[in-house]
Amino acid sequence: VSKQTFTTNNFGSFSGFFRIPEGGLNGSFTIETPFGSESILVEDYKRPTFEVTIPPIEGNFQLGDSITLKGQAVAYSGANISQATVNYIVQRKAYFPIWRYYGRYFPRPANPEVLTTGTIETDENGSFEIKFIAEKDKNNFNIYDYEISAEVTDITGEVRSSIANLRVGKNTVLPSMEVDPIWTPNTSTSLKLSSKNLQNVAVNSNFQIKIESLIPNLYPKKSRYWAEPDQFSMTVTEHDRLFPYDIYKEIPTVENWKIGGTVWANSIQVNGDSTLDILPKNLPSGMYKISSIVLDNKDTIRLERYFEVKAPLTSS
Repeated sequence: VSKQTFTTNNFGSFSGFFRIPEGGLNGSFTIETPFGSESILVEDYKRPTFEVTIPPIEGNFQLGDSITLKGQAVAYSGANISQATVNYIVQRKAYFPIWRYYGRYFPRPANPEVLTTGTIETDENGSFEIKFIAEKDKNNFNIYDYEISAEVTDITGEVRSSIANLRVGKNTVLPSMEVDPIWTPNTSTSLKLSSKNLQNVAVNSNFQIKIESLIPNLYPKKSRYWAEPDQFSMTVTEHDRLFPYDIYKEIPTVENWKIGGTVWANSIQVNGDSTLDILPKNLPSGMYKISSIVLDNKDTIRLERYFEVKAPLTSS
């Protein structure tokens, strides 16, 4: 078709262009040099005449729910594409949060599984509906991602497609609660609450929050000098009487401390992200647990955080 000669620059590269002859056949063309080659595909450009849209799916869903997804095929002229064939595929894969390892974030891959396929037609408005049940697999994961792809073919044979994604889990809401781990007496401390569904859309939730004081262990425990034994020759009572400062079985952490009593409680309505300055300021020094209960249909979601009230050091 064409042949040219180029000279490389100081960096060993060169640039140029070829003009594809008009009136020739379409297909694969190869640009070749003594040091390598690259192929390109030449086709006639065909301007699309319509598009397929699938709006975001609204609502909260749980595993096992029947889900209806709506889409529409509309010509760029504004006319509806009716009586077009819609081939759809619903795929499912388990959702794994991205985990962090040595300062780097790694996604956990999951193989998609075809849940259902089908063929339907658009109505006089160019609309179509895809229905499927958000089933879980035999592994019983808590959250799954569903990918719904729709391929629309009009009466002229033109094909356009669109893809929608939906995350469905055991719970319909993902609440979160964050609080500073260190409080200073008589100082305002903010409580960060969030209530969103699996699509990261704000939803309304009621947080039943309480703060409880913790009673520290009477005897602080030393770290082990050796590995934990497989079997124990004495009971925990006998061990603590003879070796009060050594660990018996469980490593003592603040989560194991006994509850002293409830020092504050409140019920808060949250929609989306909220930062509230409602926590008590006059708590005495010590360790505390702040917990929250969020009702999600028939399930109860519990959140727990721990913090310490500590007066700042004063210089003498």
